[in-house]
Amino acid sequence: MSFKNAKNGFALSIVLWIVAALMLVALLVALFSKDTVTLSNGVEQKMLARLEAHSVLEKLKFYIATSNYDNNSLVNEQFSDLGVVFPSQIILDGRWYELSEHKRIKIQDSSGMFNLLSLNPLVFARYMSDDRALQNTIRDSIEDWLDSDDEIRLSGAETPFYTRQKGVSYHPSNLYRLQHPSELELINGLDTFSPDLLQVLRDHTHFANPSALNLMLLDAKMLASVLQIPLSYAQTLVNLRSESLRSFLEELRTINTYNSEMMSLAISKQFIIEIEVEHKNAKALLKTTIDFKPTEHFFYTVISEQNY
Repeated sequence: MSFKNAKNGFALSIVLWIVAALMLVALLVALFSKDTVTLSNGVEQKMLARLEAHSVLEKLKFYIATSNYDNNSLVNEQFSDLGVVFPSQIILDGRWYELSEHKRIKIQDSSGMFNLLSLNPLVFARYMSDDRALQNTIRDSIEDWLDSDDEIRLSGAETPFYTRQKGVSYHPSNLYRLQHPSELELINGLDTFSPDLLQVLRDHTHFANPSALNLMLLDAKMLASVLQIPLSYAQTLVNLRSESLRSFLEELRTINTYNSEMMSLAISKQFIIEIEVEHKNAKALLKTTIDFKPTEHFFYTVISEQNY
């Protein structure tokens, strides 16, 4: 009798183990299915956010193409609503404009940024630092990075500095022009900047067709760097510019470093556009550079586009 009970107990334990295993498998399948559904929903929301960002871009292209231009902005008071309400005026200095609770845009004309294809190392160095020694290091190191020789400028850096003193595996490009915006972050004097300062660098540089700096779009710090004037005076000019264009131009002509041939007072129509859209828990960021100067066959030319 005891043998029979033991046999039945053993069989019952086997059944219980099998049931437990099946329950565990069922639980794992349920969890995996839940994760799969969550992931699928996340991907769907991200795709919908990206689609909406591209939809906003297409409408924005129409807005820009039918706008009037002045020295620093787009003006379009006749734009009909196509599902997105754009402002009647957009200042082209990279400020954000809220289109709705979940959509916003900003447009920066390239003439208000440092052009990496025609970068002036001295002006750029003055913008990136107020310290004279660091300015010299940045200026000379950029020039050493771009020239074809191995002669080291007074505060510059050539191959031996990077490979021996810095212990890195790269050396100056020696290609006369920067090939990519990220190159700047490798150059002596800039390679130790904090993430915040590197972001400032990225926000104020572009890599596209050359265009002269537009003094109507520059902030006080850029204006001070370009015109080689004190920051306080540059801020006075910025305030004057917003109050009276005529007074600003008159004051500008009294500055001996102002060069009307090398500097501009007009937009380039080459825009760096960012569109941010939120859809439920997903966010999409569309960055694109578009040249709106018409050609023989096209009203605009897309230079670059990235989706995030």
